[in-house]
Amino acid sequence: MPEQKSVLTASAIKSLLSASYGLSIVKVSPFEHGSANCYCVADDHAMYFLKEYQSRFTEADLNCETALVDYLIKQNYPTAAIIPTLQGRLYLKYQGRLILLQKYICGKTYIKQRLPQHLLMESAGLLGKMHSLLHDYMLPCEMDAQWLKSFCPDQLAEEYDKLLEVLEAQGNDKFYERIKQDIQYKKHLAYEMPHFNRYYDGITYCATHGDYSCFQYICDHEHIIAVIDFSSAKTLPVVWEIMRSYVQSSDSCKDGKEFNVHDFCSYVRTYLRYAPLNKQDLAAMPYVYLNQLIRSKYGYKEYLITKTENREELIRFAFWRTDICREIFRKKEALSVQLYSLL
Repeated sequence: MPEQKSVLTASAIKSLLSASYGLSIVKVSPFEHGSANCYCVADDHAMYFLKEYQSRFTEADLNCETALVDYLIKQNYPTAAIIPTLQGRLYLKYQGRLILLQKYICGKTYIKQRLPQHLLMESAGLLGKMHSLLHDYMLPCEMDAQWLKSFCPDQLAEEYDKLLEVLEAQGNDKFYERIKQDIQYKKHLAYEMPHFNRYYDGITYCATHGDYSCFQYICDHEHIIAVIDFSSAKTLPVVWEIMRSYVQSSDSCKDGKEFNVHDFCSYVRTYLRYAPLNKQDLAAMPYVYLNQLIRSKYGYKEYLITKTENREELIRFAFWRTDICREIFRKKEALSVQLYSLL
């Protein structure tokens, strides 16, 4: 479900694309999934994908994304080409929102944790190919040394305490017990996180998708034919993207109760056919993933404080992610050892 209400209507889309692209749109169909408002639009000759970005995205963000997509296409990486306006611009601005038009790629997408196994393994290879192509590509860096230094366990615990205070004021909420249990658990883990920092020494950073998962794959019956939506692209620890992509896509993670170590090692082996990792990357992988996961209040904050339109969907996502956090935290040492042994 989109995070924000669209500023577009079907008639506005038709007028906008006529004026800026010379297209005579006859059909506008919204997509139900995704955090942005997206549409399939068609004229008498072709179909297109239109994305209306959330208000937090800036022109600088779009400049980064469009340059990256252009670079990947020139490297023959499978993604959707951006269509320029009649004036040669790569995006538009309409009522404060940025609008991007791309070639529409026909195929199937999968919801979270429903990717068939053969496509899951193929996705690991495509991620490795992406990192190989982007090894020297420059993007803003996140989860770096400065990010690590900014963390204070007491401050994070205090932020979780504030969420608990809000929860107590809503004591009759149907999710009260579950939310309380989760927030107390994550507050406890805040004091474990400083022990994870040593794992960052010597790990690999690279420009990457930033939201690589089954939501972003377009597939035919046998293969992934395109990877789309590079709006979250940043330079990040590659092991974070590897582990997150598996968790978001693998059927074994669908209920948050199981993390299949053997299957994940197979996923990493497939990645290693296309891009290198060092021993420290492999040993650090679960700790780097947990470090970001424990910090995140996403879902709980939206449900308790901002009360966004899709708050129940977001709190259920938060429950699932905290269950995954519990599962990986329990298995972190064994997982680190098994990954380390892959090289």
